[in-house]
Amino acid sequence: MVGSQPTQDTDSAPSMKQVSQMFAQLTGQIQSLTTHVADLTGKFDGLTGKVDDLAEHVKRDKTLWEADQHNLAILTEDFNRFAGEVKEDKDVVNGSLQWIQKDLNQNTEILSLTRATIDEQTRRLDDHDAKMHDQHNASFFGSKNGLEKLEEVKEKRTV
Repeated sequence: MVGSQPTQDTDSAPSMKQVSQMFAQLTGQIQSLTTHVADLTGKFDGLTGKVDDLAEHVKRDKTLWEADQHNLAILTEDFNRFAGEVKEDKDVVNGSLQWIQKDLNQNTEILSLTRATIDEQTRRLDDHDAKMHDQHNASFFGSKNGLEKLEEVKEKRTV
């Protein structure tokens, strides 16, 4: 058989109707996939919007955070300066208190010495006053007899 074509098995080849059905089935699947892709695209676009919103929110938060960091640095600097001033003031006050305590101790010592001196002077004055009083009484009574009477008067007062 020269020039003859090989015979086809007609049972194994799809018919036109089957090809049409397969084509329709594929077309339906393509349309379903197209719808699904469109849904996914819509969802993706929605997510993209949310991501953009979040990015904007993050940008605002970063700006606020940077401002907070700047304010924190200023407050820290102010606090450290204030703490240093308080320490200096404390040192000055402590020095003043030590000076005042030293001065108070010296004044207390001076006061004690003055009090002792006054007590001694008072005792001397009292002794001198008593002697003067005795001499006055003795001259008033004018004799040895007068001194004896004076002694009797003194004894009566003490009893």
